[in-house]
Order: sequence, then structure tokens, then C-alpha cells
Amino acid sequence: MTKEIKEWLEEWSNNPNQVNVKEKAIIFCSANRKERKNIVGTLINYCSNKNLEIIKIYSCTRRDTNKNIDDMYTFVREQTGRVHIVTKFLSFNLEYLFKDFVIGGKIVIHSYEQSLIVDKSHGCLMMLSASPLLDMYLNKIKKTQTTYYIEQGYYMGLAPIGYKNVRDACNIVIDTKKAPIIIKLFREYSTGNYSIKTLTELAHTLGLVNKNGKPVSETCVNNILKNRFYIGMMRWNKEFYPHNYPTIIDKPLFDKVQEVLMEHTC
Repeated sequence: MTKEIKEWLEEWSNNPNQVNVKEKAIIFCSANRKERKNIVGTLINYCSNKNLEIIKIYSCTRRDTNKNIDDMYTFVREQTGRVHIVTKFLSFNLEYLFKDFVIGGKIVIHSYEQSLIVDKSHGCLMMLSASPLLDMYLNKIKKTQTTYYIEQGYYMGLAPIGYKNVRDACNIVIDTKKAPIIIKLFREYSTGNYSIKTLTELAHTLGLVNKNGKPVSETCVNNILKNRFYIGMMRWNKEFYPHNYPTIIDKPLFDKVQEVLMEHTC
């Protein structure tokens, strides 16, 4: 935290009108150095009027905007309770990255210049959707942010059978009903006594269904046995990355199943 930001926070905390603080706020300001002090001062007063407790200020040049937004995303994830992000203007990249938090009720975004408060009732606004550059701009943002979070170990797609996606952004947990069946299928197939067809029949007997609630197919079962997500690796753009989620299968069992698969294809 810079000396300038510390002074802003001290000035705000000593304001006698700052009472009955209820919720936490983060100020985000992207502008040149001459503009930042006035903008941050305005946003501090805004927080004071809204009875919001300022817990962090991100003040940066436009060149450093994306890095500060990424840092703010990580900081927000660590917070308990609802957080308000107060900014001068709601930009595409800010809205796009935080949209899942908005929809889930984790954050509220305040845009001072637009007189706009975006909460879970709004979802993702995409206010400038008429712009002919929108698709190109969003695709660029999506590619950059997706690469970053994949490298941090967060999967951006649909969780495989045995796991389930939950509402928080990039969050995947073990499906306690299906995971034991997945383990059973791996163990049984590793014995060499099953074909994919007979293993699929076992899966049906055990009640394993796909994401649509239908009995799994032979192709689905074959893909399950080859899916390295169960041992801690996720595939993205034809490359594998370690992920942060709990594993279902240990590597020796997974490797044994791959050997049996190879034997059955010879």
C-alpha cells in the first residue's frame, strides 16, 4: 500500500460522519496520476455516504489495469460476506471477470459516473452491447483471463462425472453420490475381468447417470477411465495442467487401468 493510499484511508477513517458501517468496500481507480487523487477522493466520499467500510484501494495507471483487476479478483475470493466494488466507470473487463460473483451475490459493483449499482438482480449487463467491437473485445478478455485461471489451477469448464460445479466462480467439488461409483468402476476394470460393455452394464446397475440424468453410454465409460482429471490433471486446449480440486483416483490405480485398456485394444 502506497503512502498516498494510506493517507486517503486515514483521512476517511477520521471522518466523524463515518458511522454505522455495515459492509466492506473496495475502491478501484484506473487513471493517470493527476486524476487519481480526485477520483479516489470522490469514491471515498461515496463510500462514506453509503456507510461502506473501505478495506482496500486499488489505484493504478491504465496500463496496469488488468493486473490490478486480477489481484482484486483474488482478494475478493478471500473475503467472507458480501463485498462492494466502487469504481468510477464499469468497464467490460471488470464486469466480465466479476459477473459470476455478481450473479452469486458475492459482490455489488457501484459505478459512480454512471449512477449505477449492479447486484445479483442485474446479472451481466454488457451495457455497450451495441458496439461493433464488443465480440472482438470480449474474446480477447476471455482468452487472457481463461489462460490466467487455468494456469492457477482453476478449471473453466463442466466438471466430469464424479464432480459437480457449484455456484462460486471456478469452484468444483466431489459429487458424493457419483464419486464412489467412479472409484468402483476403476477398481473393477483394473482386474482385467471386464470389457467396456460389461463395465457399462455394471455402471447402470450402480445407477451412474450422465449430466442429463441418462444412463452412461459405453463411450462415456471409456472416457471416464481415461480422464486424468480424477488424478489431479485437467486438459485445456490440448495441454494438461494440475488443478486445485480433490482427486478421486490414485495414480497407481489410474495407471493400471490404462494398461488394461491398452491390452484390450491390442
